[in-house]
Amino acid sequence: MRDDRQSITESQVYPVYYPQDEISLIEIFAVLRRRYLLIISIVVLAVIAAAVYVANIPSVYESRAVFRVGLIGGMADVPGDKLIETPLILIKRLVEDYRVEDSQNRPKLPRLDSVSLDKSSADVVELVSQAHSADDAQQFLATVLDKLLAEHRSMYEQTAQVLGGRLDYLRGVKTTIDNALVDIDHQMGELIKQDTSAAALFTLEKSRLLEQSLEAEGRIAELTIAQDLKSYPSSLLRAATFSDNKVSPKRKLILTLTLILSLILAIILAFIVEFIAANSKNDEGERVLEKP
Repeated sequence: MRDDRQSITESQVYPVYYPQDEISLIEIFAVLRRRYLLIISIVVLAVIAAAVYVANIPSVYESRAVFRVGLIGGMADVPGDKLIETPLILIKRLVEDYRVEDSQNRPKLPRLDSVSLDKSSADVVELVSQAHSADDAQQFLATVLDKLLAEHRSMYEQTAQVLGGRLDYLRGVKTTIDNALVDIDHQMGELIKQDTSAAALFTLEKSRLLEQSLEAEGRIAELTIAQDLKSYPSSLLRAATFSDNKVSPKRKLILTLTLILSLILAIILAFIVEFIAANSKNDEGERVLEKP
């Protein structure tokens, strides 16, 4: 008698079922074709809203200027050799005076938008102003520069006076030493005939005064060079510019980004609507089949 019963330990092979989860391009284009009116409507409304928004934003223009800080002196070992104002201190002062970095209480246009150290030189500062018109931006920046130049001109004159005072003092010292040398020469001429030892002492004093005279003469020459050749007041390397180019709003960029983003959002929304509609149809179909 043959036993047809299958062993409990014998493995059984069942067909494997793989669900069809892949979405074809045909289905994607079919959804876009069915929902094209929704996509077009969203894109058109978004572009219109962006265009209205951009049209109502006031235009902003910029004016730029390059300011060079003046120098007193020009030689490292001469007292008074310094910039009229350190550029970093100048930048900090302008930022505080015009509230450049104050995001909460920033002045309305026209205003000073930025102050920065120019990369080309350590004594050059770039200033940028903004206003709703090119004329206002240029005029506002010119007013700021006029005030700054007046302040630096006063600083320059005061420091130049100090340097000139030092020069006058050294010239006076040099004159006093030269007069003392003349007197020593006269006294030595008389003492050589009477007392040679006293004349020797005068000779030592004369050599000391000659050294002081040469030192004073050298300092006078250095200060003269620093004052005449290596001193200059603050100035404008580039006056406030006039530009018709708007810095904001960037209308083309805003409209282009709106078009791209609205198109992406509209496509996503179209698939969401399609998904909701498909589920609704499936629910209705199941309810119909469940009816007796």
